Amino acid sequence: SLQSWTKADDIRDFEIDGMTIGDSLLDFYSLEKVEAEVLDATYYPKSKKIIIVGFESKPEQLYERHEFHIKNLDKKYIIYSVKGIIELPISDCINKKEIVTSDIENQIKNVKRNDYKGNYGDSFGNSLAHVSDFDFNNGDTIRVWCSEWDQSNKNVKNSLYIDALSVNLSSKEQVDFIQNEAY
Repeated sequence: SLQSWTKADDIRDFEIDGMTIGDSLLDFYSLEKVEAEVLDATYYPKSKKIIIVGFESKPEQLYERHEFHIKNLDKKYIIYSVKGIIELPISDCINKKEIVTSDIENQIKNVKRNDYKGNYGDSFGNSLAHVSDFDFNNGDTIRVWCSEWDQSNKNVKNSLYIDALSVNLSSKEQVDFIQNEAY
């Protein structure tokens, strides 16, 4: 498994490399490192209310990279979403995804699972996302997906996208932001 889960009824009981929703980035990274990442943050097209910052993992962590949604200008740097990413060839990714989703299903009750494939739009060729969403009754979500990038596509090549497994814990507030404000 890619994560050691605990028995959980609340998304905050789940962790990715020890980090979860509601924690402060300052519990894991120095203020200087966080401030440097905030300067290089990713913003959404229609709102700068919530931003994305990312960090390379420490050697002892399971994931290779972490990304977080935090509120812009929040000096406490509270996490509203945490994502762990591992680069994997698509066949290995699909196998790992099944292990992770099975682990999640064994740990939680009363959530809806939704499996689907999505594309990344015409500008990314035949790129696909193989997605499993676990939706909690309160609006929080766990998403596990494999990105399968079309390497023959110019935009994919130029952006250096690579196939990867991503596991994401998202608060209802962050999900609502994405659905109603970000785009």
